[in-house]
Amino acid sequence: MNPLFERARERGVDPKTLMMLERFEEQTALNPRDADAFAQMGSWWIGKRDYAAAIEHIDKALEYDPDNADALRYRAKLRSTCPDADYRDGEGALRDITRAMDIENADGRLNGDWLHRLYLRIRAAAHAELGQFDIAIAMATEALDLSITRLARDKVKRELAQYE
Repeated sequence: MNPLFERARERGVDPKTLMMLERFEEQTALNPRDADAFAQMGSWWIGKRDYAAAIEHIDKALEYDPDNADALRYRAKLRSTCPDADYRDGEGALRDITRAMDIENADGRLNGDWLHRLYLRIRAAAHAELGQFDIAIAMATEALDLSITRLARDKVKRELAQYE
């Protein structure tokens, strides 16, 4: 049997998750307080729909680096769009995404590209979670204006339609 599949079976995860876990373990063995490693692992768990593991890793990333924009963005997205209502927190999502945008803007990284659009979409979702649909529509419209591909425009249009 393939050693990767054997290790994955032993740990009770799929092979891709095992590769991610092993990479995370290597990074944190070198630096147990590696906020980026914890943030990335949190993002992975969001994708795997293990929201408890996701929030645990993201919160740990923010404990080690309160200004980690990726971790703030991941937590804001989780808090504003999670299908499990136990993890939804519109006010927390809005605080997180606003802080992350402030950090990214100060570093000159919000310049009308895909990242800027992503931040606006998450901010729109946070406002929608709070029932502030007029602001959500304005944010989504701004994100739509930054969309240059048909795929990006379609994604934002679907979100915009939900807010309307």
